[in-house]
Amino acid sequence: MENKQKELISWILFWTFWVIFVLYCLGTLAMLFLGFGEVQEAERPMLINMLVGEVSVGLLALFYSVFNLKKGAGNSPIDNDELNRLKAQVFSRDNEISSLKSKLEKEKSRAGQYPGSNKYRDTIKGLCSSLTDTKLEDLIKKLGLDADNMSQERQKVFAEIGLMKDEGILVNQNSLYPDAVRLAKKA
Repeated sequence: MENKQKELISWILFWTFWVIFVLYCLGTLAMLFLGFGEVQEAERPMLINMLVGEVSVGLLALFYSVFNLKKGAGNSPIDNDELNRLKAQVFSRDNEISSLKSKLEKEKSRAGQYPGSNKYRDTIKGLCSSLTDTKLEDLIKKLGLDADNMSQERQKVFAEIGLMKDEGILVNQNSLYPDAVRLAKKA
């Protein structure tokens, strides 16, 4: 509804400006070329130049202000309510991300304080070799987590493997097998 009103107002402004502008230009042309009013010969070239400049600037200003032909304006302008809603959404997502980051940092620091807290770390170290790659599927089978009801435990193992990769305990040396890891030489 609001866009229709703005469009109606734009067209009313357009035609009002257009009628006044045409009447003014016709009056000026009548003065210059039909002899209405008193115009001296020295003033004619200046009035013609001013008329051309006025027409150019008037049309530019008309389309710029009435139809919002501004630099960088999109085809569908976003109203303030939509903009505020998007800002609030971004802000809430940013807060969510910050809280998740802090939770992750707490978990990482807890895992670092208590090295025995994850029951799979030592087992993963024992199952992996520094000489050959071990596929993640094989690790899951050897840990006995290949049953359907063990998906949460599998996720914990994958998370622990990710942490061990970050810490440099496990590495992936073969790009042909991205799901295979081996024990780092220094571990």
